[in-house]
Amino acid sequence: MRHNNEPRHLLKPRSDEMKQVFAGEALEAVVAAAQRPPSNEDSRTDRAALLGGLRRSFVTVLSQDTCRIQIGRIAAAGVVFAATLVFVSGFRAVVPEPVKTDAGLLSGTSAAAPGVRVFKGIPFAAPPVGELRWRAPQPMAKWTGVRNADTFGDVCVQPKGVGRLNVSVDLPDSPAASEDCLYLNVWTAARSASERRPVMFWIFGGAYTEGAGSSPHNGGEALAREGAVVVTFNYRLGAFGCSRIPG
Repeated sequence: MRHNNEPRHLLKPRSDEMKQVFAGEALEAVVAAAQRPPSNEDSRTDRAALLGGLRRSFVTVLSQDTCRIQIGRIAAAGVVFAATLVFVSGFRAVVPEPVKTDAGLLSGTSAAAPGVRVFKGIPFAAPPVGELRWRAPQPMAKWTGVRNADTFGDVCVQPKGVGRLNVSVDLPDSPAASEDCLYLNVWTAARSASERRPVMFWIFGGAYTEGAGSSPHNGGEALAREGAVVVTFNYRLGAFGCSRIPG
């Protein structure tokens, strides 16, 4: 039986450990923001798509075990990046100044929603190619100058098509697919850096064979408009990400 204080649209994780990963205080705050009455018709549409995406993503991630090792390592890398995210969330969008991260300077773009900035294609690990192809994500190198974060990075290698329809076509304006695909994206409302904001890491579903953090269903802009810092990322798929099966 569902308790009254549990979100209606999320599955209950199978263990306390998983609950801490997928339904922690930050996520609960984000869900609460998403459930507030929308201020306009666009917001209502975005929120409906967001909640539907959350349902699908949690069903997929919590129903399979073979790639949890990779997801856990990426989540750990995201924690290391958290200090940067808080710093980024304090910049104002009035002047699109570069922001400082531990790896170097980033220049993002303004989203369609007023006051929301988006930083796309931020590398969070070394390119997993060559000798790193079958290894866990390795530390990335810092860059010099200002890195333009206005374009999504390549998605990880996967079959062409739309969802599970196996249609051999590419979606318009979709990023290319390559093994060099370990990138993340950040949406944030630009306000005072002293504000404490929930940070949401969105893990896309797709049976570990398809999908990307650049999916238009991630709800990044809609949630950032409500006050959250939203992070989406790519993880390796198929044999490239699931070659080691626990047990």
